[in-house]
Amino acid sequence: MGEVRGLVTLDLVREAETRRQRHQALFAVHALLDQTITDIYRLNREKLRVRTTPEEVCAFHFGKATKTLDAIRVLSESGFGQDAAILTRSLVNLVINLWYIGGDPEERTKDYIASGRKARRTFLERFPGRPGPLPPLDADWEEVKERAKKWGDVNIEMRAKGTPLEDTYHELYRHGSSLEHSDSWSADQYVGPRDGATFSINNSPSDDLVGIALGYALQAMIVLMMVMCRAFDITESERLDGLLAEFKALKDFKAGSKT
Repeated sequence: MGEVRGLVTLDLVREAETRRQRHQALFAVHALLDQTITDIYRLNREKLRVRTTPEEVCAFHFGKATKTLDAIRVLSESGFGQDAAILTRSLVNLVINLWYIGGDPEERTKDYIASGRKARRTFLERFPGRPGPLPPLDADWEEVKERAKKWGDVNIEMRAKGTPLEDTYHELYRHGSSLEHSDSWSADQYVGPRDGATFSINNSPSDDLVGIALGYALQAMIVLMMVMCRAFDITESERLDGLLAEFKALKDFKAGSKT
């Protein structure tokens, strides 16, 4: 079997560098975000100790968010803005959920966990060709079902109300839904202009939606850091206010992207 050539070629790396230059302002604020997160962790390490279940959920969300953020950046600088926007939508969803949990941490953490337990059980029940019988239901299963229903009765739009990401829900989250589910609206991102009988598909790397993916991801991470500081009783409003001011100065991140 011959050598398999990967997709991360020298050409892709060179194009990523030029794309970072074209979106220099956005990437500069992302670098400031990284530095701010590092500084907050370094200065508040003793407070960042996980002692309760709500804190465990908060820490999990932070870890998942930072990995998703890195994936958004890699996709964006590589010219896959549509796919980066889908991940940004996921990131916005995560932060909205965590903000909502923070409104009543003890109860909503239980509801959130129950929803996951219920979803996993349903997955196992419906899994084709499942080897062996299902494990017995846990003793608290009736409570799990009640709490899972309670979590599911409050949809993501309802959770977004009153949060700093309420407008973002209506802008990025809904647009990202079109891309994620590949509905007919999303075809605008991939179908080029017609030339007579010629029908072209644009599936090459481009700058389309790169600014939108990076900009909204930045906003979501700033809000996430606000939630983290509140959850762990950390006072870093000056740093976060400075970061938020830099984000608000990025007035054009929504421009120049095909929507």
